[in-house]
Amino acid sequence: MADVLDALLDATNDYDVVVVESMARGYTRIKQLAPDAIIVFVDMEDHAVCQLLSMLTADPDTVDIPIVTWTKRPSLLQPSSQPRLTAVAA
Repeated sequence: MADVLDALLDATNDYDVVVVESMARGYTRIKQLAPDAIIVFVDMEDHAVCQLLSMLTADPDTVDIPIVTWTKRPSLLQPSSQPRLTAVAA
């Protein structure tokens, strides 16, 4: 997913995209680069994401950087999601 987003944003020539594969290295790179925005791919089972977000919001140098979280979600069309979707739509 990071590759797709990287290609989309690079195609505009308005953004320099830096992809960091680990949350541990992410904080260090964010501090070094002082980006205009951060996109975090969230795996709900990865507790390092919560720690990274806490560190960024607690740090005076990074607290004002907008953060977008992006998570992979099962398709609403999958059979297991149908009853919940129906209940919401009713």
